[in-house]
Amino acid sequence: MFFKILAAAGAAAVAVTSFVHINDKKVDYDASVSAAYSEKLLEKSEFPFSVGINTNYLEGATSYNPGLRYLSNNETYENIKRQGFDHIRIPIDFRLVYSEKTKTLDETEMKKFDNILDLAESVGLYITIDFHGWYDIDSSKAEDKETFLTIWGLVAERYKDRSELISFELMNEPSIKTLPAHKLNVLQNEAVAKIRETNPTRLIICAAPDGNQPWQLGELQLPEGDNLAVAVHIYHPGDFTHQGFTWAGREAGKQIRLDDKMRDELMWNLNETKKFIDNTGIPVVLNEFGLNLSLAEREDSSWYLSTITEFCLENGIPWTYWQYNDDAMGLYHRGTWDVEAMDALFLKEE
Repeated sequence: MFFKILAAAGAAAVAVTSFVHINDKKVDYDASVSAAYSEKLLEKSEFPFSVGINTNYLEGATSYNPGLRYLSNNETYENIKRQGFDHIRIPIDFRLVYSEKTKTLDETEMKKFDNILDLAESVGLYITIDFHGWYDIDSSKAEDKETFLTIWGLVAERYKDRSELISFELMNEPSIKTLPAHKLNVLQNEAVAKIRETNPTRLIICAAPDGNQPWQLGELQLPEGDNLAVAVHIYHPGDFTHQGFTWAGREAGKQIRLDDKMRDELMWNLNETKKFIDNTGIPVVLNEFGLNLSLAEREDSSWYLSTITEFCLENGIPWTYWQYNDDAMGLYHRGTWDVEAMDALFLKEE
């Protein structure tokens, strides 16, 4: 089997203990529900992890330092693990800690990141290190290509002796304008070769073209070898998932209800993902999906989330929800887990 040997690292099991903090207004989830879902997914999957969450903020210059503070707190990982999640994805823009002049990563900042990995590993979480934020990378520019491959060489060397709890995700949502599929294939294959010099068996996750879009999966050309997977992102239909987000061109406060056309759009994207798996046998991870939970009608959001995670369960696809700690899309906000959304994600039966 593909990744089952990695399960010996010991993080595949999901804790089923759950409790509720009342005095400090913290509400935990019933992890027996998430554990039951995770167990079923693990049985069908080639991966040793199943259900995860994005712990972001290291991907932006303005959010980097606040992100470091909450990611450097052990309670963050205990909290995530306690709800039944078995892995996290940490988006980070390594260019924020990289010197073009010396071709090195800032040691002080990398030690902080090392500590984040230590904390997550200490509770048995699988961790995907995601090189995030460089959407307009252009491999036809010599400086872009050199920086990208140099950073991955440094990261791979630094973590070559880390446990198999850690995986590498090469890039996030590459632009179809600056990195079309034929360029993406060449660059990702070179990055895989660079990483394999020091990490011969580590899981490497490649990006689907055009912003990790499912319908572009057929354009991928990956190198031969084990422990390679592809990440897709699903935010379709965008008018629904990004309702209320002015930064995404939507009207503030305007609620969008799901209609049949929107539901069909989601199903088409899911089916494109399944088609790729069936045709190639290459494992897929759904590393981003989510919606504005603070605005969407709950009946709609529950259908949307459960439809995606039911598809993942049927096809053995691990998923990583976007995101953890946020008032709009987050499952955890102001000390409380969004139980209704998590019931949908984990297909809780009434």
